[in-house]
Amino acid sequence: MSLWNRNRLASLGRPLVIGHRGTPTIALENTRESFRRAIAGGADAVETDVHVTADGHVVCLHDDNLLRVAGVAASIGQLRFEEARAHLPALLRFPDFLDITHGFPVIVDVKHATAADLDAFIPQVIRRDALSRSLFSAYTPEIASFIRQRSSDATIGTFFPEGGVCLDSARKIGASFIRVLPHDYTAQKIASIRDAGFGTIAVAAPLSSFKTASDSEALRQIAELRIDAVITDTPELAAAEYRNFS
Repeated sequence: MSLWNRNRLASLGRPLVIGHRGTPTIALENTRESFRRAIAGGADAVETDVHVTADGHVVCLHDDNLLRVAGVAASIGQLRFEEARAHLPALLRFPDFLDITHGFPVIVDVKHATAADLDAFIPQVIRRDALSRSLFSAYTPEIASFIRQRSSDATIGTFFPEGGVCLDSARKIGASFIRVLPHDYTAQKIASIRDAGFGTIAVAAPLSSFKTASDSEALRQIAELRIDAVITDTPELAAAEYRNFS
């Protein structure tokens, strides 16, 4: 059974805590230390982003370049892995991420992946027997279809700018989760998504655009809306906040 089974999440009685790129307020995002600290701090799952280097290595990196994290205006797709790691020594290969998180639920945000990119990502998940604990975040129906073509058992979450109104599209592509945005944050809309058979994952704090829910007030609001899971930069705070939630 998938660790992303919606009934399993509902049984928690509070939102699943997802470490956003690990725990970036404590350690550099998408690195071994960031994921280690997130898990140790009480996260229920961790989220990462993936890109492919010029020589075919899949790496954990949010942007498609190294400017923000390493100060180098170089595209990851134009660098060999060792070249990229010379600029960013903590750069983590995706297979190593899967090994680090062995048995632990993960979200793999594939960004604007091509079919060729997915041919690099998904076989690594399958080879490491990580499919049942992985949720693939697809930005478009086309990407979701590419994922489904490569695995009939993959768990897919959609991330549409229109938010929860895209239920028909999500159903057609076989998605299990909707990544909801603040304009979806009403009890009625969350209930309608749930009644349609989808789980919900909060991407951003209320009153924000994309900044994660990473303070106590925002985390409580997410929980009160009965959203199934929350992506947060402060998983240790969220774990403590939800410890006695009911």
